[in-house]
Amino acid sequence: MVCPEGSEGVTFALLTTISNLAGSVAGDIATALTYIWDVSNDTIEGGDYSGILKLTILCGCLKMVPLAFLRFQPDSKVKSLLDVLSDLLLIFLFQGGIPSND
Repeated sequence: MVCPEGSEGVTFALLTTISNLAGSVAGDIATALTYIWDVSNDTIEGGDYSGILKLTILCGCLKMVPLAFLRFQPDSKVKSLLDVLSDLLLIFLFQGGIPSND
């Protein structure tokens, strides 16, 4: 059971509100990051793609963060698989990512 019986509407409204708020906050954070790493048209036309690369790497890593929280889900048949995936993610994030060939 995901929510108590009879409170499905309230639960849906709460989740929708949180989702809408998260979208607004994400937009504000994205705008702030574009000021930190310049990705304006003038910069890109000048041949400087470093800001785009940094934002792409950051966004790619942030999309994997929810995997670390899968271990907090209720027990299920795939719990052991989720433990392995979240442990691999934590190792990847805190051990410096993919090793280089230097």
